[in-house]
Amino acid sequence: MTAPAVVAASRRIGEGDNALVDPPEVRRIVLAQGIQFTRNDTLGKLAENLALGDAYRSWYYRAILFPEGLVDRLPGVFAYELDGQLHALFLNPVQNVLYLIDCVEDKAAFLDALRTEGTIVIYNGHARYGRGPCFGPPGNLPGDDWENGSDVDRCGLFRMSHPFVGIPAHEIIKHRYHTQPLPSWEPRPAAADCDPEMRPHLGALQARRVSDMHRDPMLAELLAELFGVAADSEERFWTFQAVEDQEHGTETHVVLRAGWRDTVSAPNDLGATELACRMFCHFGCSTYQHNYPILRERKGWKRDGDQRLAYWQDNLAEPIGTNIWLTHLMTYPRYQAWQPWTDWVAYAVRETNRELRAGDFHWQII
Repeated sequence: MTAPAVVAASRRIGEGDNALVDPPEVRRIVLAQGIQFTRNDTLGKLAENLALGDAYRSWYYRAILFPEGLVDRLPGVFAYELDGQLHALFLNPVQNVLYLIDCVEDKAAFLDALRTEGTIVIYNGHARYGRGPCFGPPGNLPGDDWENGSDVDRCGLFRMSHPFVGIPAHEIIKHRYHTQPLPSWEPRPAAADCDPEMRPHLGALQARRVSDMHRDPMLAELLAELFGVAADSEERFWTFQAVEDQEHGTETHVVLRAGWRDTVSAPNDLGATELACRMFCHFGCSTYQHNYPILRERKGWKRDGDQRLAYWQDNLAEPIGTNIWLTHLMTYPRYQAWQPWTDWVAYAVRETNRELRAGDFHWQII
């Protein structure tokens, strides 16, 4: 969509006098919704909790919707639908900035935004255990959209992770995606090449057959199919035992190939993407630990003054943070059009984190 044309206007400031009002600066924001936070999925959760009469969860699911949750917080937001996509406009007359927000739910549009000069790109979705933003159709249907994508240009992972991550077996079984476990005939991965959450387990890595990865033979057979081996194969893969949640307890975690360049998702990975956006916000769980080192250090996309800005979340997080962040981005209380972004963004970080603390949420923007 083309940004609206903005022209200078005049206003009367005294008897017979007119002054030229500077046209507002237009700042384009692309809000990319991940596979677990599509609009249709959230609307379904909202309807379900309204039917149950659960006031808090009904409020919560409306609060994370775009544009409804944002409009509730900022009634001056004008939301509309065009060509099947949702958009919003908000003019901050004090700042003299017009915000244009486009909501997208596919990887191609996300990549286009990353490659567009001056754009603010926000990913709102699951961190996929550090593997990177992930896209797919609504419904949370099982399949390869949770990994490499059934349509590699529009769905699946945008890989931006360490070369190896550890994934609990139940997660692979639940989403039923084909993937690449690390065979034990390859060397144990070096700590520097592993996601930070996997590093504490490196000393306890064990080579396991797929038949030994789950106590249920039928689910072990499903894992074998997803790994591309026979159910009775003697081939072994690097694994470790760990607890992700109380429901599943101690279980096998499988070391998967992941990475950020020259991956199975190339050219739709970080290594092959020339980022031109002015700001990138990766709002998944613990993305500061997972992905900051990849973007800033390995990719070398360093901050340059108020260019190449990047923001993350430092703990397990919830999607409500995105509308909080957008609100504070768009309500900066000083004139700032066409000026450096440093003070504006510092204000948004400070006020977002203040609101998160006040709401007893246990993560912050960093």
